Amino acid sequence: MKKALIFVSLFFLVSVTFGQFVIEDFPLVKGRYFGQKLLKVPELFAPGIISFDDMSNGCSAFNHNGTVFVFKRVNSPDSVFIYVTELKKGVWTKPYKAPFESKYYEGDFTFSPDGKKLYISSRRPVVEGGEEGDSNIWVVEYNKGQWGRPYMLSKPVNTDRHESYPSVAKNGNLYFFYRDRGGYGKSDLCYSEFQEGKYRAIINMGSTFNTSADEWDPYIAPDESYIIFCSTKEDSYGKDDLYISFRRNNYLWTPPVNMGERFNSAESENRPYVTADGRFFFYTSTKSGKRHIYCVNALVLEDFMPEDMKEY
Repeated sequence: MKKALIFVSLFFLVSVTFGQFVIEDFPLVKGRYFGQKLLKVPELFAPGIISFDDMSNGCSAFNHNGTVFVFKRVNSPDSVFIYVTELKKGVWTKPYKAPFESKYYEGDFTFSPDGKKLYISSRRPVVEGGEEGDSNIWVVEYNKGQWGRPYMLSKPVNTDRHESYPSVAKNGNLYFFYRDRGGYGKSDLCYSEFQEGKYRAIINMGSTFNTSADEWDPYIAPDESYIIFCSTKEDSYGKDDLYISFRRNNYLWTPPVNMGERFNSAESENRPYVTADGRFFFYTSTKSGKRHIYCVNALVLEDFMPEDMKEY
């Protein structure tokens, strides 16, 4: 009985250390982007470092200069945490549990182009000490290794409905998706312009993007020149696929194009983003049975650009 209690105590200690604070069994890794090479074909990101066959990952995000990596790891259905690792003196630190994470469900996140803010969807209470809310968009400021206290964006961005996958352009314009607001489908893409220090009324992105199916997870380029998002519409390969659209000089968007079987599968592909330096394109897929993070040289995105928009 005594040995059993000792074993349980040790198991609890290891579980708390791994799940709550720091991932101890983290290898020595050097170089930006964990030393990953730029490839033209999507590959599993950082296998044996971030990605493991028996574990799922969710959302991920690099800051503007590739020295901070935030990622979600699913150790088990009851053990889902957001971790942070930082590149210090050329070496990546052991991932630690994000200090801004709450006991409530934390959704997807992206960094602002300057790396100073992490935009995250969360179900934490709108009022401290209140009840769990619907998914809202929150902001966490990051400055020289220090994370600020999360604060929720006010109306008109957040309502009593579902808002998620925030992505912000250099000018502050915020793109995300919302649900159940009488749009084209259950989930629609939308944006809010940032003017004079405030977010303006939400604008649905219209029938060019939104259908009777679900559209979600919009990633907007820093200069708003293109957008990558996910949809479950009829021409998808599977559950949800990646699509891309480019913005012309007259601010009209090209018809979204399915990114094809190089990226999409019969399973689920979502959570797209491109690193601020324009080098890597990241997304997640469940094609292997678990949800994993994949990356590829972001130059492949030009393959989907209309010919009359390409510079030769």
